[in-house]
Amino acid sequence: SPNSPFWNVYNNCLKDVFVSFTSENLKKAQAEVDLFLADVAGVQAIVVATVDGFSVVTAYRQEVDSSRLAAIASSMSAMGEVVALESGLGKMQSVIVDSERGYVLVRGVERPTDSLVIKVLADRSALLGMVLHRASNCAKRLASL
Repeated sequence: SPNSPFWNVYNNCLKDVFVSFTSENLKKAQAEVDLFLADVAGVQAIVVATVDGFSVVTAYRQEVDSSRLAAIASSMSAMGEVVALESGLGKMQSVIVDSERGYVLVRGVERPTDSLVIKVLADRSALLGMVLHRASNCAKRLASL
């Protein structure tokens, strides 16, 4: 409820998430993920999230739990960062999970004011190279907002 302490913490976190995104930039970010979804066959859902797991914008062909996907993307990104750094490979750019029915791609987005992650769910009909290429382009565009 809006009077609970949890609500106040949650509300303050949401304000922090959107501090670096104007409403115009949120619209641009939404347009970018909508275009990504429309452009790449086999992509089922895209979630752009903060590194601490809050959903910023989403696009999907079938309804998904964007909050859950954002939290998972955050965890995958953090794990990828540790693996890349501990392996001496530098900063993580993306993490790919190749599964029985498709792919999950998590791509980092470095912005001057904060960092984001893009999570892409794609079925087996998707061309993984195309998904990765388009996610990299999306990350560059989001970084410039």
